[in-house]
Amino acid sequence: MNIRIEIVKENPDGSAEAKATYDKEALEYMVEYAITGMLTEYVQKLKKEKQDAKAKPRQKRNTKNS
Repeated sequence: MNIRIEIVKENPDGSAEAKATYDKEALEYMVEYAITGMLTEYVQKLKKEKQDAKAKPRQKRNTKNS
């Protein structure tokens, strides 16, 4: 696997413009890493929402028959 980052230009604010080059194996690794990270974050979000829903008491709906 080969990943290379080259600084093309350094900006006055401390940021920089960079050029990344990589082979097919590195691309596959980066895509897998990103997708795994997104899915993990999404599952954690769902778990938190479920916990929050359990902790929050439900409000009764006001149903009137006309």
